[in-house]
Amino acid sequence: MNLSHTTFTSFLLLALDKVNDGVLSGKAASFTQIVKDRVSSLGVSEGINSLLDKGFQARMDMMSQMLTDGSLFEEVEDTVAELGESYLYEHEAYNSRLNKALRQSMEVYQLIVGGNSPDDESDMEAGEMLNEPETLYESVSQMPTIINAISSIPSISDFARMLDMFGVNTGYLIPMLKHSLSLEIALLVADMHEDHVIELDNSGMNDLSRSLLTAIEGFGLSSLKAGFWAIPEDEPNQIIRNIKIRKAMDDINEGITQRSSEEEMRHMLNNG
Repeated sequence: MNLSHTTFTSFLLLALDKVNDGVLSGKAASFTQIVKDRVSSLGVSEGINSLLDKGFQARMDMMSQMLTDGSLFEEVEDTVAELGESYLYEHEAYNSRLNKALRQSMEVYQLIVGGNSPDDESDMEAGEMLNEPETLYESVSQMPTIINAISSIPSISDFARMLDMFGVNTGYLIPMLKHSLSLEIALLVADMHEDHVIELDNSGMNDLSRSLLTAIEGFGLSSLKAGFWAIPEDEPNQIIRNIKIRKAMDDINEGITQRSSEEEMRHMLNNG
């Protein structure tokens, strides 16, 4: 499984309420109301964390509908590209910390998916980064049977169990999925705040900033550990440095665990 097939669905939820489709409009109204209720009752971070299964279901519903109505592909791609571009610029509705977190998240996402530094002249345009390396149409249209099967699965844990049945190693795939959903839902919350659907005070915007950065670091770390991405040398981005540190710490912990297991095994053999 290559990176494109684990990330091409990212950011579809952002287009859910912006495309001209009766079925999706109804689903969009239901999902955004759930997002509003969860964030209002639980706060930003806990609200986002509680929405992963709902976000997963909404993603699958959207892709299934796009398979039914092929005309939606171009509209969704255009909408996602426009949104991707917008996050790199200042928004008056956001405080400086949230604007910075949005920009950094998109730059690092571009780096992970595109494999290039955000400052490289060969980079994709910001709006293109969300659908590379394959177009949304190519990705989704090649997987109709899989998407229709997944659309009936109620939760991420059920999805993981299904993959296990087929011998798919979910060790890094499921964390990548969860972090990409967290990132997308956090972006949706930012959009809803800008549209006055959710009202966030300064503390709420700071909490949303942390959620964005946590999600992109987690997505980067799981992508790195799965071997889908290699960090360029001398990358100055602070998020990238954080990912490097977390990867090094995980490697140390895994090494300690492995040595401990080997020592326990030797002890059992010697004393058996």
